[in-house]
Amino acid sequence: MYNKSALNALPSAQKSGTRFEAVLLEFDINGNEEKPAWRFLINPKELQFSQSAQYAKVSTIASSVADRQFTGGTGATLKITDMVMDTFCYGKSLRPLIEGAQALMRARIDKSEFQPPILAFKVGSRRFAPCVLVSLDWVESRSLSGEPARVVMAMTLEEIPRPLTKAEQEAKEKLKQDTIADRRESDGKPRRELTFRQITDATNSAKKYLQDNKSVFTGEIQGIISRGLYFVKVDKSTGDVTILSGDSALGIVGRSLGDKLIANDTVSTLPLKPNTKRPVLK
Repeated sequence: MYNKSALNALPSAQKSGTRFEAVLLEFDINGNEEKPAWRFLINPKELQFSQSAQYAKVSTIASSVADRQFTGGTGATLKITDMVMDTFCYGKSLRPLIEGAQALMRARIDKSEFQPPILAFKVGSRRFAPCVLVSLDWVESRSLSGEPARVVMAMTLEEIPRPLTKAEQEAKEKLKQDTIADRRESDGKPRRELTFRQITDATNSAKKYLQDNKSVFTGEIQGIISRGLYFVKVDKSTGDVTILSGDSALGIVGRSLGDKLIANDTVSTLPLKPNTKRPVLK
């Protein structure tokens, strides 16, 4: 006898005279119309589902029963077995159905798709998605001039996590880049690699800083600046602006943060005259 409270809690479902055809669809995350990837010649007579949770054994002191710690779960598995397809009397080859199912486990390199397609199994209102085809078995027992005409097939579909939409992928990548930028900023570096324009601005700002403040640097550095025997190099990753003369690096003038050049005793290493304070750029 059914428990009425449990039975009454179930949703209603009506019988239908319409025969729904089972099909494997190409799963579409964006809600577009899904195209058939493989049509079943006959509807499965049964659908075998399985799913499991994973637990690790944890030893406990003075206990005869081991504890269990949840480590994760598996997606659902759908097995469709004993699909008997017989077209001997119709004079039809089953080769396209076999090869079509095999293709669902292969990457489509010609379409720049480097993994098998993500699928959705559908029959009537029953839908199993997103999933991938992980195994295919078949036995050929009759043929027409070598063409398979009676085949018993079985396939296994495994549920996978829902793929991200393009918008979700972009948002995830933006969050990742923002996190990296925040960490770089907290380290006193530009939030992102400097652009060509920012490198140019940093170069010009550094040259002006050197000319305006050359009197604070050592005599050697002053002479190099006065005669223009130097050039500056900007590291687009760290933002450090280094002054060089020939092949020799003389020191770091300052650091570009993208929108401005800073100079202080923390980032600058260009040597000063004794008892001289370094001009600060904030």
